[in-house]
Amino acid sequence: MVLSPQQIHNIPGNHPILNYAQPPLDSFPFGTMLIALCTFNTFNKLALGIADNLAMSMLADAIDAGCSTFIAPSINYGLWKHPQVKVNETLR
Repeated sequence: MVLSPQQIHNIPGNHPILNYAQPPLDSFPFGTMLIALCTFNTFNKLALGIADNLAMSMLADAIDAGCSTFIAPSINYGLWKHPQVKVNETLR
C-alpha cells in the first residue's frame, strides 16, 4: 500500500515536523524514523553524518539516539553501483 504524505501525517502516533518554525516536541526522538524516498544524495549525507538541513539534522539526532531507522532507497542502478555506495555500507 502506498500512502500520501498527508495520510502518513494523520496516522495516530506520528509526529510530522515540517519546518524549523515548529515548537520543539518533548518526545523527540520518537523511536522509529523512515527515510522515503532516500535519494543518492541523502543516502551519502546520512552515511557521512552531514546535517545541513532540517531533515538531515533530525535523522542524525535520531540515529545518535539509537532510533530504528528504515531507508527506502530511490536510487537508479547506475548510482547504486557507484563506489561511494559501497563505502557507505555503514548504513546497514
